Amino acid sequence: MYRLIRLIRMAKLVRIAIKIFNESLEDFDITSSQIRLVKIVFVLVFSVHFVACAWFFLSDYFDHPRGSWVEANGFIDHSPKQKYVISVYWSVQTVTTVGFGDICAK
Repeated sequence: MYRLIRLIRMAKLVRIAIKIFNESLEDFDITSSQIRLVKIVFVLVFSVHFVACAWFFLSDYFDHPRGSWVEANGFIDHSPKQKYVISVYWSVQTVTTVGFGDICAK
C-alpha cells in the first residue's frame, strides 16, 4: 500500500513537472514543431535510460547467470559505470531499432 501511495505521488510530481515544462517553453519564441522535437528527444533519452537500467539491473539481480550478456561478452570484471555505458549502448541500438548484434541479450 505504501508503494502505491508513493507511485501516486510520483505521478502527481510528473504531471506538475510537465506543466512547468510546458509553461516555461511558452515564454520562448519557438514553434510547436520545435517543442515536439524537444519532447521526442526527452522521451527517447528517458526510454533509453530506463531500458539500460532495467537490462543492467536484471543481469546484476540474478548475479550474472551463466550465458548472460555480461558473461558471454566478457564484461564480468568491468566496473558498474562501464556496464551502464555498455547497457546504454545496447539500449540505444534496441530503442532505435538499429541492432548491430555485437552485444546480444541472453
